[in-house]
Amino acid sequence: MRFAIIFSSALTLSQLAHAQLIKKVEVGSYVLNATPQLRQAAGLFLRNSEQLVARDLAGKSITLSPQQVRSFKIGERQFVSTGGFILTNKYSDRYVAKAFAEQLDSGQVVLFRYRLLSDNPTDRSYIVYGSEDEKSIYLLQSATSPTVTPMQVRWTKKDADFQTALRPYLASRPDLLKLLAANALSPKQLPLIVHALNRSLPYEAGSK
Repeated sequence: MRFAIIFSSALTLSQLAHAQLIKKVEVGSYVLNATPQLRQAAGLFLRNSEQLVARDLAGKSITLSPQQVRSFKIGERQFVSTGGFILTNKYSDRYVAKAFAEQLDSGQVVLFRYRLLSDNPTDRSYIVYGSEDEKSIYLLQSATSPTVTPMQVRWTKKDADFQTALRPYLASRPDLLKLLAANALSPKQLPLIVHALNRSLPYEAGSK
């Protein structure tokens, strides 16, 4: 009897988890590294920064890693596999070898938003995700370089580390370099900065 109750409870939890997964699935498509010429349509759910669940029309689900996926789209949002950067805080560093990140802008400089989404609420020592402003981290990459530069979550516009990290990406824009030197550019303004940079537009804080 006890076994039956435990089995029934486990089954109920499993069904609940399955129902929650279905509820979070959104229409999208993905491209695998093994078949870069083929885009596959599926229901997609980003379980965490290293696991993408894809559900086909037959209801079969598979879990894909950043090593397997080149890119994917959920609605109008574009995601790619990236990595090779270090997240830091006042206690320790963490190397991110490969993970999914949302691509926000592209051109001369590519801008990503990385979120350390985790199944385990206690496994969030670097970034606790909630609002987009405070709970995510921006990544920068030159179109001609494989190097990914993280804009660390603790940085502010006056931090020397922030200015040092951003300066090479603004080399072609004396106007932006002047603003950077005057502490007029902050990490939160990176979407506006990169937007202006990639489109050769004047930078206007507060508008895009």
